[in-house]
Amino acid sequence: SGPDANNLKINEESTSIYDLQPGDYGRVTQIKTHGAIRQRLIDMGVIPGTEIKMERVAPTGEPVWLVLDGIHLSLRRHEAKSVLIRVKKD
Repeated sequence: SGPDANNLKINEESTSIYDLQPGDYGRVTQIKTHGAIRQRLIDMGVIPGTEIKMERVAPTGEPVWLVLDGIHLSLRRHEAKSVLIRVKKD
């Protein structure tokens, strides 16, 4: 137990958006990139606490199409991999 155990649990439950399957959804926990890409994600509304649903993935693996707050977005592979989410379980 202790703070380290809690942090480990959070890390185990978090995954990148890119690892979701179509139909999966979760809440953004962290954006692990900097500069213009980070700002672009924030400008699109990809911020911690936002719920995101994976809509579909292109056959080549990119782009991925997401829905957040009723808005459809597409992200490149490296962008999707930089956004960590906590997957929601029904």
